[in-house]
Amino acid sequence: MANAARAVSVMNAVRAAGSQNYQSFIPEATLTNIAEVGNPIINYQAIRNEFCTLLPNIIFDTVLHNRVWNNEFAFLRKALPMGSDVEEIAVNPAKAEKFDPENDYLTGYFDKPDIKVAFHRLNRKDQFKARIQNNELKLAFRSWEDLDDLIAGVINSLYNGDNIEEFALLKNTINSALAKGYVSTVQVAEPTDEATAKAFMRKVRQTYIDFRFPSSRFNRYAEISGDGKPYITFSPTEETMIIISSAVSSIVDVDVLAAAFNMERADFMGRVIYVDDFGIDGVYALMCDRRFFQIYDSLRETGSFYNPARMEWRYFWNVWQTYSVSPLANAVVFTSIADGKVDGAQLSAGQDTVTLSDTATDVVVDSSDFNNTVSLFLMGNNIPDNQTVTATATKDGSVASVSVVTVTHKSGNQYTVTYDKKTTPTSEKTQVVLKIGSDIIGAFTVDNSK
Repeated sequence: MANAARAVSVMNAVRAAGSQNYQSFIPEATLTNIAEVGNPIINYQAIRNEFCTLLPNIIFDTVLHNRVWNNEFAFLRKALPMGSDVEEIAVNPAKAEKFDPENDYLTGYFDKPDIKVAFHRLNRKDQFKARIQNNELKLAFRSWEDLDDLIAGVINSLYNGDNIEEFALLKNTINSALAKGYVSTVQVAEPTDEATAKAFMRKVRQTYIDFRFPSSRFNRYAEISGDGKPYITFSPTEETMIIISSAVSSIVDVDVLAAAFNMERADFMGRVIYVDDFGIDGVYALMCDRRFFQIYDSLRETGSFYNPARMEWRYFWNVWQTYSVSPLANAVVFTSIADGKVDGAQLSAGQDTVTLSDTATDVVVDSSDFNNTVSLFLMGNNIPDNQTVTATATKDGSVASVSVVTVTHKSGNQYTVTYDKKTTPTSEKTQVVLKIGSDIIGAFTVDNSK
């Protein structure tokens, strides 16, 4: 009955938005008159065209909130009605000077305000497509429930696809920020039991409290901008949020987490967002000022047309957005990676992560931890996005077969490095050098002697 009532509501919303001609053919929908409502739509092309044109906008405005997958990051979006760039401006606090009663301050030197600027550019133009065939429309008007199922199909195809993609894009934005060193780090042990969970929470609470004090410790503006001059900021408690992996949340009690924020459980739940993972082993949570995420909507628009060759209506949902992070806002990642080396070029095998060096002998990977293939995860801020990474393997000074080591682009500045153990005798070691063009980005040795 609830589905039927929802379909009736949609039909009346379409009628209210329709032309006088449409309203003269289509009566107000009730739970008992689906035939009277459906027959003109099925049998008169002009009425059907108007119904199918109005439908996607009505779906979005009327029933979207009932049927879509909830993207928990959606509240971070801001409107950007014009242009493709966002200029973010902040000013450092003025410095104190001694009061001088003899100085009228009408002439002389005045310090210029220390203005910090960051730019964020439009980087998403996605389109989602769905269709409704004429025969599907006819079948849908057999009952209000069938019509509701048809509407649900359009919603699931268009808007759920968008929300799921937005969730993935936000995770990728976090991942990229971590890899490029745009986030400060706090080293913690992996929360696996009560003791490590408590230690983790102590670090979280300490950082949460420290966010409230003016400091440059928790933003990376000086490093990212290149001018070496820090930006001093703070985060009000109501603007601080935490993103935490589902694995950690299963260990850390939510009431304990809420207590760390000095909040009631119900209020705290609006400040925490859960993700399945961060895409990087050893990263457990991200605490940040909500201004850290710079997400802007430039365009969210539906479109449709009728394809007579296939006797179907085609629908399009267009979304243009900016996904970026601010170097001017507080953000900290809680990680077990040694010395907080999230921002270095790294190889990760399971939970083991090592920072690459320029010399292969400095980093050794024990191949006995693997079966036939050593699969490693390569990332780092000295690796540009989507580049051709080549691997040269040598054994006893001689170049090995090219099939020994392969590098596959994963996404952004992330790559998978695969080493085939079967091509190397168990008594040998293989040195691997990774390059982009002629530039060495890292090297390591695979020890196959154990």
